[in-house]
Amino acid sequence: MKKIKKIVQEWTTSEWPQDFPPSRLELRFEGKGDKTEITMVHSRIPANLEADLKQGWIDFYWEPLKDYFEKAKK
Repeated sequence: MKKIKKIVQEWTTSEWPQDFPPSRLELRFEGKGDKTEITMVHSRIPANLEADLKQGWIDFYWEPLKDYFEKAKK
């Protein structure tokens, strides 16, 4: 049986438009053998912030996490 867990939260930044509701961030964790697959869905984002937020997740979260776990393997 696969174990799936998830975190769902509302999310904004300091640049968020004052009259725009918070976005929805969902992180889903699924066991794949001895590994865990993480899926992120970030929705309800103002169109003018989409590209910056996408790159920000990569630069400030996913790449540093990847580096951390690669170093931990050694």
